[in-house]
Amino acid sequence: MSNAVASLDDNQRACLRLVAQGYTSKQIAQRTSLTPGTVDQYVYRATVALGAKDRREAARILVEAEKNAQFKQFELKPEPLVEPAMAGEKEASAPSRPTRTGDIPADAERQEKGRLRQLGNRILATMGGEPHGLNRWQILTTIFRVALWAGGSLAALITMGYWLNHLFG
Repeated sequence: MSNAVASLDDNQRACLRLVAQGYTSKQIAQRTSLTPGTVDQYVYRATVALGAKDRREAARILVEAEKNAQFKQFELKPEPLVEPAMAGEKEASAPSRPTRTGDIPADAERQEKGRLRQLGNRILATMGGEPHGLNRWQILTTIFRVALWAGGSLAALITMGYWLNHLFG
């Protein structure tokens, strides 16, 4: 089965991943800038190559194969279909179907909001979320260094602006 998954090209994999997320051929075509007929061909050829009975089974086979594949050096892992934190919120039913052509499923919106929330938490944690263990002298010297760096950068920008103004003015 892994040989069959390895034989799929990038377009077939991309289409099957979107099928696994619950998109129709028309919606996949809009997202990938292909025609619906081309999407159907990619999905059909992938279904035959994987020996699946339908497109959903082929998508499931691909997702499971990618999930079970070991991480190779210098290769990125595929994004999970559901964030681990969101898995408890998702119902056990099939993925929600978009109501109109071009709509993004509610699960995708929820995943995007979760990613933005995680990014915000990472940024805010660097601003003081964790205790640092510095004494008062170290804190003051760090503040002084940052202020000195910011002041120097501002002075350099002002000097460059002044110089450019006199050069071209």
